[in-house]
Amino acid sequence: MFRTIVFLAALVLVLTLPSAAGASQASFKSSSSDGKIVFFETDEQLVPGDTDAKRDVYERSYDSDPGIESYVTREVSLGPAGGNDAFNATFERASADGTIIFFSTEEALVEADTDRRSDVYMRNLVTGTTTLVSIGEAACSPACGNGAVDAGFAGASSDGSKIFFVSEERLTAADTDSSVDIYVRDLSDETTALVSTGSASCTPVCGNGSFDAALRGISADGSHVYFTTAESLSGADVDSIVDIYSRSLAGETTTLVSQGGSGCAPACAKAGRAIPSSSRTRTRVQTLESVSSRSLSRASQCGSGWR
Repeated sequence: MFRTIVFLAALVLVLTLPSAAGASQASFKSSSSDGKIVFFETDEQLVPGDTDAKRDVYERSYDSDPGIESYVTREVSLGPAGGNDAFNATFERASADGTIIFFSTEEALVEADTDRRSDVYMRNLVTGTTTLVSIGEAACSPACGNGAVDAGFAGASSDGSKIFFVSEERLTAADTDSSVDIYVRDLSDETTALVSTGSASCTPVCGNGSFDAALRGISADGSHVYFTTAESLSGADVDSIVDIYSRSLAGETTTLVSQGGSGCAPACAKAGRAIPSSSRTRTRVQTLESVSSRSLSRASQCGSGWR
């Protein structure tokens, strides 16, 4: 344990200093829970397969395979169709054991990705495979998923089997608007589903208005998702301000969280502000992030107890 801590501390120190050889700074991003695998970004070419001068994601770990038995550095942000074009890659998250990594890039790393917009990818270090995550449902592809629209990583279940991302692109038949929506990609059955939508009793009347949605939380197994939006996705939501919703993926139900108790509603009113719009997905999501503290504060009114 002591050797692991020393290795991690030393590597973090090295990755924050300019490189003497390539004069390129490295940035520490994350590590596995046991500290044996470390992830970082740099635009320096650290392996023979990296031939561009753009920012890439790397991992550093000890390889105990016979004949190697030493610390090795491997490039993460690559795929069968690319990895060396003039596009930066951004580390997003890694699984607890460090074997699954999510990153974003505008570069097309698999044949299914034909656009030059930011997409979310998954790299499996055990199998050495790269998978496109931000893609539409089977009935929609290839018509959707390759439009001139960015996709942004939003979160993942603890085992990495369910990945959540945001995009203005319509990736399922249930999405008919051009606002920022939340999607989930289930890698176990290779399906994509719209998360920021109302329950069956509400759709298609609600869920496709000109309102952005932002992910706020995910249960460990990825079965329940919490998000905010100004759109009314429930009959109990009669205002046009930002509210908190819970979505059960298994039951395909959406529930309003930020509401008062039975003794409070509908007499109690909520105050809020409209969400300003922007042309870029990431900017619009960041705008929603700026009101999260106020949304959570409103959720605690009238005894809801949501934190």
